[in-house]
Amino acid sequence: MVIKKSGIHYLIIAALFMLYGGCKAVAPNTIIGCVTDPNGYYSQYCGFNEIEAIAITPDSKKVYVANYNGNSVTVIDVATDTIIDCLEVPSAYSPNCGLNNPVAIAITPDGTKVYVCNSNGVAVFDVASDTFIECVTNPHGYSCAFDGAVGIAITPYGDTAYVVNQPSATVSVIDVASNTIIGCVTDPHGILAMCRLDQAYGITITPDGTRAYIPNISGNSVTVIDTTNNTFIACVTNPHGYPCAFDEPADIAITGNTAYVANAGGDSVSIVDVASNTIIGCVTNPGYSCGFNGPYALAITPDGKTAYVVNSGGPVSIVDIASNAIIGCVTNPDGYPCGFNFARTIAITPDGTKAYVGNERSNTMSVIALFVAPHAPTNLSGCILQEGTTITNTISWDAPASGVAPTSYNIYRDSYMIAPIATVPAHGYGPFVYEDVGLDPNQTYTYYIESIYDPLGTVSAPASITISSFCYPELFPPSALSSSCMHGQIILMWDQPTSGATPTEYEIYSDATLTNLLATVPADGYTTFVYETGTSVSHTYYIVSVDSYGDKSEPATITAPGCTSVLPPASVSGCKTQNRFMLQTDFINNITWTAPASGSAPVAYKIYRDAYLTELVAMVPASGALQYYDHGRNPNITYSYYIVSVDSNGNVSAANSVTVTQNC
Repeated sequence: MVIKKSGIHYLIIAALFMLYGGCKAVAPNTIIGCVTDPNGYYSQYCGFNEIEAIAITPDSKKVYVANYNGNSVTVIDVATDTIIDCLEVPSAYSPNCGLNNPVAIAITPDGTKVYVCNSNGVAVFDVASDTFIECVTNPHGYSCAFDGAVGIAITPYGDTAYVVNQPSATVSVIDVASNTIIGCVTDPHGILAMCRLDQAYGITITPDGTRAYIPNISGNSVTVIDTTNNTFIACVTNPHGYPCAFDEPADIAITGNTAYVANAGGDSVSIVDVASNTIIGCVTNPGYSCGFNGPYALAITPDGKTAYVVNSGGPVSIVDIASNAIIGCVTNPDGYPCGFNFARTIAITPDGTKAYVGNERSNTMSVIALFVAPHAPTNLSGCILQEGTTITNTISWDAPASGVAPTSYNIYRDSYMIAPIATVPAHGYGPFVYEDVGLDPNQTYTYYIESIYDPLGTVSAPASITISSFCYPELFPPSALSSSCMHGQIILMWDQPTSGATPTEYEIYSDATLTNLLATVPADGYTTFVYETGTSVSHTYYIVSVDSYGDKSEPATITAPGCTSVLPPASVSGCKTQNRFMLQTDFINNITWTAPASGSAPVAYKIYRDAYLTELVAMVPASGALQYYDHGRNPNITYSYYIVSVDSNGNVSAANSVTVTQNC
């Protein structure tokens, strides 16, 4: 049971947590900030002045605010809720694209460009630098020239922008790549006879990009455009006298296949089915204190669960989409400087953490903290570490793939939170790593990880993982342990493990606690490994495999019996002789010896030609003549012989030797 260590191993998560600290929780659905210009630096250029439109970048980092009477666009930093820049148009482009009564703003889905509707044209700005890059006009006299643009929306794919021209009751179609007008939506079939763009202030495109909806305040209707062929296709009215008929419809928000229309004159929100373009429901206020009071704008949270409705004469109403009922409101009970004052527009950050409300009469921006629960962490993985006898479970994960970025994570082992370092700071997308040290090697553990969004104190559903596998091949102990005796000493022998990781060495211990290390034997590629203990006493030995990272396997054990001393043969002698047979001569070395005078009785003798006892010549039984004839020798070479005694237990003596030089 083992795991290799990485180069850096792992971050010390506990230390990060101690450094991280924490954030004080903020109650959701409350005003948490007010964007103003306290030092007056930006006021002379782009201070708030009749806020008409708000747009937020897809990365939730910047807010763009159109100031209708201020002839300016203010840029706000979401992280600090402060004004950081003003959009400016070079004087050469002012006649058509100067910020003259800017009334609508749209940002491309990739977050690179901002489009601002002005009296006679559309100005395009670069988001990264907040600088002017293009002026969309109608140089070729296209029938859909801008003549008081009042609304703009960009398709979800970012290829086309639609601009509502109120006086001419037309919609200009802009190619985003080239920033040129490529089409004009008019009314050749009389759709607008009932649904004329009458005091229209805005346009909203469905999530699939196939339709666009335009509310007509004075016409009490909603005009529908088919964006696949750029034609008017429907007029949503209330022919059957539905209780929630349009009454000065001022704004539209769409989630899924449902459109929600704020009725500024009717203190209600109409619900429209996008598939049939008919009114199917109504959100009203049967005596609720947080009800509608001139609902002029609305926005739906990214998860599609909640709508926030701005009331020009009161608080921000909160509507539950599932039940289509008002469930609360955002007020200003403590007299916050940025309380709602004829609020006319609202936008929610794409990460769902904040809502920005433009107050037309106080020329301020109220900032609302929303109730946002983060998503569960993703890509959980885990494995078992063993370093010596210490067992560690290592868990890793990534941040959620969508939604608000968690500020921390809670880790539970089984049903209990691991303390005191269970909360791991979130510092990016991941991966994050946590090590649970000192575990029982015979138990399986399940871990649960929650994402935490600290500013609101919200928690995700947990993601879980059960740890049961090793990160790398397991390191097993050596196999095929055996012992023998030689020269009165115990010889230990073993093979490398039959599976798992490959050891680089082996350690031999004399105790089960693995504290008394006897020797280290390199795993140098041989199949069988040998260690001579240096003792003849019976003993139990413990051998562990070790890899190149210093990780160790469980020990393999062997009890070796004691070795009885066996002495080498005595009176070893030798001489040369020859035997003639016809024309051939056989040269023979004649070796003789006697049994040792004491010690264990040999049962056989082994004869070698080398001092290392590797070149075995013969094994001679002790029951016969203690003599050996080595035939076919070269008479011109001197031979040496080494003879050892072997007893019935396999014990081998030291060698006694003789060099054959004389004739018999």
